[in-house]
Amino acid sequence: MNPSLVAVDAIGFVYVADAANHRVSRYSPLGTIADQWGGFGTANGRFAFPVGRAVDPATNNVFVTDSGNNRVQKFTSSGVFLGRFGSGGTGDGQFALPMGIAIGPNGKVYVADNDNDRVQRFSRSGAFEIKWGGPGVLAGQFNDPFGPAVNPSTGGVYVVDRANDRIQYFTEAGTYIGGWGSTGSANTQFQDPRGIAVDAAGAVYVADDGNNRVQKFSPGGTFVMRVGLAGPGAADGQHTNPYGVGVTSTGRTVHTTDHGNDRIQRFDLDVTAPSTTIPEGVLTWYRSDVTLTLAAGDDLSGVDVTEYSRNGGNFKPCSAPLRFTSEGVTELRYRSIDKDGNIEQVKSAMVRVDKTGPATKATGSVTARRNRKASFRFRVNDNLAPTTETTTIRTLKGGTLKKALAVGSIKTGFLVTYTWKKARLPKGTYTWKILATDLAGNKQTTIGKSKLTIK
Repeated sequence: MNPSLVAVDAIGFVYVADAANHRVSRYSPLGTIADQWGGFGTANGRFAFPVGRAVDPATNNVFVTDSGNNRVQKFTSSGVFLGRFGSGGTGDGQFALPMGIAIGPNGKVYVADNDNDRVQRFSRSGAFEIKWGGPGVLAGQFNDPFGPAVNPSTGGVYVVDRANDRIQYFTEAGTYIGGWGSTGSANTQFQDPRGIAVDAAGAVYVADDGNNRVQKFSPGGTFVMRVGLAGPGAADGQHTNPYGVGVTSTGRTVHTTDHGNDRIQRFDLDVTAPSTTIPEGVLTWYRSDVTLTLAAGDDLSGVDVTEYSRNGGNFKPCSAPLRFTSEGVTELRYRSIDKDGNIEQVKSAMVRVDKTGPATKATGSVTARRNRKASFRFRVNDNLAPTTETTTIRTLKGGTLKKALAVGSIKTGFLVTYTWKKARLPKGTYTWKILATDLAGNKQTTIGKSKLTIK
C-alpha cells in the first residue's frame, strides 16, 4: 500500500488513492476493506498514479485525479466507471499532473493542477468553468498546489500551496480572501504540506508532510491542535510523511494517510467543550464571606484549564476556590478549555455580599388623638439592596411592646409616610421602634428619639 490522499463520505466510508498500486480502495468506517478498483493503464477505470479523490455529497459518486494520465475519472461509490474529463496540456480543462480534488455543496468540482500552478473549476459533469492562480509567491499565486478543500457552509475554497508552505483561501469564484502559513516547524508553519480537509463547522485540517504531523486550524487559520503524536515514527498516533487527511462532517473522526508507514490511521477527536459548574450553587445574597468552587469536566481529552474573571476583567486560571470578602455585587464569569482546544461558552453568576443591616431614621415626633389617624414619617437606608425585605413599626411604653405595625417591603433611601388609621392606644407617650430586614437577611433595630403622644 502506498496511500496518497483520502476522502470520507457522509456515512463514514473511507476512500484512499493507493498511488503506487494504481488503484482506489474503499473501507468501512472501522477499516474493513469494502471495494477496490483500478489497475495500471490508460483505459477507462485504470490509473497511472492516482493521487486525489473526492466524494460528491449529493450523489456519493467518487472523483479521482488520475495524475499520470492527466485526467479526472468519475465512479460510483463501489467503483463502477461513469465518465472522465481532461487531458495533458495547459489549455482550459487540461492538466499537468493534477493532484488534489474537492467537490463543493453545489456540485462544483475543484482540481489542483499542480504543474500548471493553478486551480480549475468544473461542473460535476466535467464541463470547464473557471480557473485561477499562476506561478509565484504573491497572494492568489501558487507554487505546486496540491490539495483543495471546500468549506461546506460557505462554499469557500482552501488550497494547499505546497512549495510556498502556506494555505490560501478563495471564494468559489476564485477571489482571494486570505491565507496563513510559512516555512518552519512551529505551530501554523509547514514543510511540504499536502492534503487538506474541512469539517462542517469550518475547521481546517492539513497534512504537514515534512513535519510528520497533521495540524488543525480554525476557519480563519488560527492553530487549534495537532492531530496525533509528534513524529516521525511508526507508533500508533505517529506519522511519517503524512499525505492526506479526511474528516467526517462532525469533525469527530479524522483519517490520515500515513504515507511513510503505508497505513491509514483513524483518530477520534474531542469536539465538545468542557462543562463548568459551581457545585455549591450561588445564593441571591450572602451575609458573610463566601467561597465558591469552579468544577469542570470533559468526556474525552480532559480539562486543560478553567478560567475566571471578576467584573469584566481579564480571564485568569483558576487553581483554587474563589473567595468573595468585600461587600458589593461581583459579576463572576467563567469557562473551561479542554486539551483539544475546545472552549466552553462563557457562563456568569452574580455574587452579592451584604454584611450590614439597613439603617432607619424617623423624622420627628407625632401627636394624635386616640382612635384618630396618626401619620409617621421615616427613612430606611441600605448600602446595597434597593428595597428592604420587611419593615415593622413598633410602639413601646416603658420598654413594653404595645403595638406592632407591619409596613412590608419598601424602597431604601425614600422618605416613607405611614398612616395609622386608628391609633387605638391609651393616652400617654410612646416610643417608636423600627425593625428593618434587608434582602440579604441582615436585621437592624432602631429605637428613635421620636415619640408618639396620644391625647
